[in-house]
Amino acid sequence: MNFEKHIDTINNIMQDTGNKLAGLDAAIQTKREEIQNARRAANVTPAKLAVLTEERDEAEQKYREDTAAVIAAAKKAAQEARSALEKEAEDFSAVHPEAVDSATVALLNAGIMTGKDLVRLANENGENATMLRLFAKEAEKLMQDSPAARGLVAQIRAFLDPAARLEVFDGALLNSHIGAGAALFNVAKGAWDEIAYPEFRREMQQLNRFAFSGE
Repeated sequence: MNFEKHIDTINNIMQDTGNKLAGLDAAIQTKREEIQNARRAANVTPAKLAVLTEERDEAEQKYREDTAAVIAAAKKAAQEARSALEKEAEDFSAVHPEAVDSATVALLNAGIMTGKDLVRLANENGENATMLRLFAKEAEKLMQDSPAARGLVAQIRAFLDPAARLEVFDGALLNSHIGAGAALFNVAKGAWDEIAYPEFRREMQQLNRFAFSGE
């Protein structure tokens, strides 16, 4: 399962949200300055002050509502992206008969594999969860005499656990120093920047290059 393809989706959500919030901030700041300047005018009347106060209150209310709407939309998009990722993680870990390599299965059935053989094959089939399950099942038979087999069984089980893989993904996201925007569900201003995004991508690239060691 390649997490990297989900990174751009997440990045686009964060970037779009940040741009919209920045635009709202700039607009309300301009409006505040305009009203403040008008209130300070030498010829302003009490009636005009009342109008300006009402205009200010309406602008502030609209700013709060628009900001809440942007954040709500971002959270919804983030939840949809997370749901898609979760579904893919479940599908990746499922058994797919069409993914079975009959030649390799024949060797497994012959009983000639060592723990080290299985580690090598696991690394060659890192994107094939069905074959990884078969390797783990064969490795279980060798666990008593092969440290490599024992380690491989544990690694494959963890690798194919959807919850564990999503936990790694969420952890990488949290470790990207995105502050108030952590964990996708708390989208906030300044949540995603040119520092956090590359760090997150690097962590996910490392995850995709995971190698079974049997240790």
